Amino acid sequence: MRYRHLSVRMAASAHVTIGLLGLVGFSMMQQSSAPARDSHQGVTVTADPYTDAQRSRERFGKKHPHQVGLLAIEVVIRNENTQPVRVALDQIRLVLDLGEGPRQRLAPLSLEETALALLQKRPETQRRPFPVPGRIPTSPRGKDWEEMERLLQSLWLEMDIIPPGATAQGFLFFDLQGRFHLLERASLYFPELYFLRDGRPLMFFEVHLGRPGA
Repeated sequence: MRYRHLSVRMAASAHVTIGLLGLVGFSMMQQSSAPARDSHQGVTVTADPYTDAQRSRERFGKKHPHQVGLLAIEVVIRNENTQPVRVALDQIRLVLDLGEGPRQRLAPLSLEETALALLQKRPETQRRPFPVPGRIPTSPRGKDWEEMERLLQSLWLEMDIIPPGATAQGFLFFDLQGRFHLLERASLYFPELYFLRDGRPLMFFEVHLGRPGA
């Protein structure tokens, strides 16, 4: 009987241990899949790049960024201060370390450039020198363009003044020509933020998109 009770206790202990290990593993998986972030001075910036084709399709539909080599990054900016914070959205840059020479700094595409790229369905094999200014040619606008414009406007990061306790959320798009592997050594750089009332600048934010140690 004593052996039987001991076996039961050992089995129960094993189940508890396995359960705890499962919870720890699940927690680590959640942490590893969480968006990258930078946080200081009461402001938190997170960046979630859409580098998977299926995830891109599920979020944007049949005509999605990954399909044409564009990188979509979902950005969330949270202001926990007691005064509004202004973010210079036009100064945000995707910083790429190509391993040789100075780092490349890509500006986000405009809404018009993004819409046109998505409608043209440019094959990822048709790559041009990287990066390329004025990379998206114009094309006639019709019903498809208007629908795409409305979709992007609903997702766009355009809130540049963030009230106290508020959050700005939306997407930025960059023309990576399908070179998503470059994100292993990339960061999203926010050089200009300041408090709206007194004009005091905040320290820059730099959200590292690659794996730690990459």
